[in-house]
Amino acid sequence: PFSINTLFQACEQITVENENNLSKDDEYRLMIDVTRGLLPRYNEVGLDKGVNVIISVFPLRWATKGFGKYFDTGLDLRIPSQRQIPGQLLDPKIKHRSRLHFKMALNEYNWPILLDPDGFISEGPGYNFFIFRNGLITTPEPRNILRGISRDYIYELHGFVEDNIEPYDVLEADEALITATPFCMLPV
Repeated sequence: PFSINTLFQACEQITVENENNLSKDDEYRLMIDVTRGLLPRYNEVGLDKGVNVIISVFPLRWATKGFGKYFDTGLDLRIPSQRQIPGQLLDPKIKHRSRLHFKMALNEYNWPILLDPDGFISEGPGYNFFIFRNGLITTPEPRNILRGISRDYIYELHGFVEDNIEPYDVLEADEALITATPFCMLPV
């Protein structure tokens, strides 16, 4: 029920309220979580069933601490047993907090890359995946992934092909990388 302007003002307000806690040398991450509120069955209890908006501000370095080494070494991605939730069950274009499948994958490997229900590469917990082969950049079809902002930026810079990528294709690739807002891109 809030306008973009109201949310923008709330983000400014929380930043101002935390100025004394924030270093002038840091970049910050604002995260806005919106819940749909309580289920209607709780109306009888007398609780407010409206939406809840939670705005958090914290140093971006908290989200990227330790990533620097990967610019030199690259990441060791692994395929966990957990599969990506298919788009017809949970729309991946909605950036949501229902991320249990990602948490299960992270319990197996520090840097998982999930397969979709058909056995093709999809995405990792919070990052998109790309391979380079024969001068062509390929990324998974968007049917089962969140189309990230950093992914879109790769398209603006160079363009890419969206296709089904098999694990074997990754082994045969010249290079691979992931993209995400906190670290932009990291080699794999």
